[in-house]
Amino acid sequence: MKKSLLRALLLALCCCLLVSAPALAAENIEWEESVTVENPLYPTAVTAGDENDFEALLMDDVVPVSCTTEDEVIAALRSGMEQREAVISVVFKDMDVTSNYLKEHVKPYFESAMDHTGVSTQGDYLRWIYERYNVSFGSRFSETFDIEYYATYKIVYYTTIEQEAEVRDWISSAFSSLPLEDASGTPVSVREQIEAVYQYICENVSYDYTNLNDDTYTRKYTAYAAAIDGTAVCQGYSALFYRMLLELGIDNRIIAGLGNGGDHAWNIVTDGDHYYNCDVTWDSNNYWAGHQTPRSWFMKIGEEFPNHSRDSEYLSDEFTALYPTVEHKLNRYQGTPATCTEWGIREHYICTNCGRAFADEWGDEEILNQAFGIEPLGHTWGDWTYETGVRFHICTRCNESEQEVLNENTYIVRAYEVILERGADDEGLAHWTEQLNSGVSAGEIIKEFFRSEEFKSRGLSNEEIVTLCYEAMLGRAPEKAGLANWTALLDDGYSTTKLVAAIVTEPEFIQLCGYYGLTPGSVDIPPMDEKSNVTNFIRRCYIYAIGREADEGGLNNWVSQLLDGTLTPERAAFKFVFADEVHDQELDNRGFITMLYRMMLGRRPDNDGLANWVNVLDAGDAAGRDPDVVRQEAYALFAASQEFNMIVESYGLGSGT
Repeated sequence: MKKSLLRALLLALCCCLLVSAPALAAENIEWEESVTVENPLYPTAVTAGDENDFEALLMDDVVPVSCTTEDEVIAALRSGMEQREAVISVVFKDMDVTSNYLKEHVKPYFESAMDHTGVSTQGDYLRWIYERYNVSFGSRFSETFDIEYYATYKIVYYTTIEQEAEVRDWISSAFSSLPLEDASGTPVSVREQIEAVYQYICENVSYDYTNLNDDTYTRKYTAYAAAIDGTAVCQGYSALFYRMLLELGIDNRIIAGLGNGGDHAWNIVTDGDHYYNCDVTWDSNNYWAGHQTPRSWFMKIGEEFPNHSRDSEYLSDEFTALYPTVEHKLNRYQGTPATCTEWGIREHYICTNCGRAFADEWGDEEILNQAFGIEPLGHTWGDWTYETGVRFHICTRCNESEQEVLNENTYIVRAYEVILERGADDEGLAHWTEQLNSGVSAGEIIKEFFRSEEFKSRGLSNEEIVTLCYEAMLGRAPEKAGLANWTALLDDGYSTTKLVAAIVTEPEFIQLCGYYGLTPGSVDIPPMDEKSNVTNFIRRCYIYAIGREADEGGLNNWVSQLLDGTLTPERAAFKFVFADEVHDQELDNRGFITMLYRMMLGRRPDNDGLANWVNVLDAGDAAGRDPDVVRQEAYALFAASQEFNMIVESYGLGSGT
């Protein structure tokens, strides 16, 4: 009766008085309380302002959501938060609600809206995206003047719905570039998908040291900062990893706690029955520090995750029952050693929980790709022992012996292997074997191998050439003094033929040839190897006059003429200066004089000297004189110079005229 009377009085009042709608709405409130809650995950964050900031949130367009069950209330809050609605208002319809009920449930409703659902934009993603909220709750008169209960949540977020759309597009683009399927379009394993996302974030997000200590810059906490800005703190890393994996259908959670004693966030991830720790933030720091394949904090079991401690809610029996992290239970498998020729198996330990293999009983050193095998050790051969027609050596590790028949074929095969560092081709083997059988000596064969263009193309140093020659002809490395002596001679211009000719006469080589049934023979030394000073003088002529290195045939020809007195140094230089190769270069007067300076005086022309000589040659040309005669007259003056005589004497050749 009293309630009906009250309704009648209020209706009469509305009909008789012109009262504004806002005033009426304010008057409709029977009882109201409010509370502000800061996100406990951001204990040091600077809030956007005081309680009055919530008044700036407009409510004109807010349509209350009518809810008939607690699940509907939670769903309304979750949906509004996903859309980043600043104000979410719910009205409790047909629910047994009292003031005490509201006081006890408005905060748990909000918490439940952020429960983990397995949807990438819900759960932990929402839990880490808001700064604080204010909830006003109470009772009021409805339009029909019934008492209804309500709760209005005003929320401060770190991102907008537009920014979340950018994150969605970034993730889609990232997935298109990741190896999430094989060539046939079949998805790769869950662990490989996790690894691909983990590596991608490590490579594309860096830690935001710039804003680390600026608590007013809250974007650093978000997946938006990690994806779009490419830099964030641990919350941003973990939120992005959380969202990307859930979009692939891979369950994971964000864990809050301490890392190295400071506030930190990381993830637990499952690739099957158990959950593993992943700290993408710390491995990203490893990547940017130069470690290109970050794995220090990837898919680690609980006991392998030092310097991390969870907050109490993530250590509860309820949480750990839902998300059990694996602990190793290692069984030992005894290995077998490798031999010279057979693979061995390394001692290892396999975890019956996670199936991973380790090299140690503590699970510190994982064996990747199930690589239990130990490669064969290979024989460690002792020195060869020679007998007529055969040689053999014994492995110092297993005592196995290896024998090789010594004959023309094996001699040639060895020359190919040592000197050319390849196997003998059939045609080459037949050719050189025929040469031996026709009377060509063993020493001559070796000489030809060293003279071959194939050997020269290897580009070995003189020290390497000496070492190879000893190995090919004596079956051993050179002694220190011999190596130094012969390297110096080759450096001075002698050819490998001189080296081969010397070793041919060594008792070791003669004895070795006897084992092969071959004639050691002798090797003639070419003119170029008789006196290096003469050879180097001719090499100089080739370079400065003709402009190229000497060929072996030409070098021997010129050297022999100098050695037998057919040519003097001055005459040899003349023949080079006026050789056909020089004539074919069609040098002008300036070029010819420049060449004479370099060839005859060993230096570049000075400006005055060059100008004077060019004028002399130009004048001869202008007078109609034979250019060759004029140039020969110029040459004669250069050849008679003290500078040229000094060059000739530096090669030990005496006067140049």
